[in-house]
Amino acid sequence: MGRRVAEDDSLKVILTGAVDIKAGDWIVANGVLGMALESIKLEASESGAIAIESDEGIYETDQIGDEDFETIGSKIYWNNENKIFTLLDKIDKEDPDPDVPNTLVGVLTDVIKDEEEVIKAIQFYYFPTIV
Repeated sequence: MGRRVAEDDSLKVILTGAVDIKAGDWIVANGVLGMALESIKLEASESGAIAIESDEGIYETDQIGDEDFETIGSKIYWNNENKIFTLLDKIDKEDPDPDVPNTLVGVLTDVIKDEEEVIKAIQFYYFPTIV
């Protein structure tokens, strides 16, 4: 027998150690990439639980690298080392044999710029990913 155990699309994750997460931050917790739905601050010896949104959909974030996010439809990757979304498929484009590839997580759908045309945030289609 099987059943769905959660009606919404959030996932409760357990965090341990020193963290300072704000609602809206993208994080990897329990092997899943998701957007924090609440804030939490923990000291090194503490643990706690928060909900993350990890459902497929269109998201907006300013947690991005400094690449030129101009081409709608570009693949978006998660860089777990720097905790940002990027256009790069590996940590260091100059390294011919990278140890850690970035994880493909979606496709760029829009770019948000300020009045001086500086990119402030992106919108992207996210597909759930295990990191």
